[in-house]
Amino acid sequence: MKKKFSINDMTVRNKITLFSVLMLGLMLIISAVGLWSSNMVNKARTNLNNSALAQFDITQGFADFCNIKVRVRNILFVYYSDPDALQQQEQMIEEYKADARKYLDLFEERMVSLSPEIQAQYQTVEDEINLWYESTQKDIDMAKAGQVDQAVNDLIVNGKVIADDVENGLVELINTIEADTKAKEATIQQQLVGLTIVQVVVMVLAVLITIMYCL
Repeated sequence: MKKKFSINDMTVRNKITLFSVLMLGLMLIISAVGLWSSNMVNKARTNLNNSALAQFDITQGFADFCNIKVRVRNILFVYYSDPDALQQQEQMIEEYKADARKYLDLFEERMVSLSPEIQAQYQTVEDEINLWYESTQKDIDMAKAGQVDQAVNDLIVNGKVIADDVENGLVELINTIEADTKAKEATIQQQLVGLTIVQVVVMVLAVLITIMYCL
């Protein structure tokens, strides 16, 4: 009858060789898992930081849009007959537009790491913003030409609808970015837990092999 294999039947040299190979394999697994974990954490940190900055950029653009709305109303309801004040309000509108464009450009630079849903929402919002700019500029030009009542009516009827679409789109975009960030955080947490379990299992195997060799 063939004798059952036993580690005790191995020579000391063979035991040491097998033990060294097994430990080396386990060390390579632990190193690979650690390297993968480190790369994943760095990538995740970059993505999360990018999402946070993108949300900040959109929020700042939203604030600029609200300030532009105030200046447009100031022109149509208050300063339409005061050339100096009207010019000052127009200058402020251009400054807020430039500031909004700056933050939207920054957002566009970060879009590569954001979801297709966020990119599509942003494109829709940007189109609506440009449409509102054109509509309100037309109203301002009418007010400057003495057609104040007509300009006010257009702002209330048409401009308000577009502005509401812009605001709703911006709020929805901000909420989507926030939800996407939370989902990324949850996924990263699950991956880290899985990697930790793998490392613990490998370490336990290393301990068991060591104990087995000592018996």
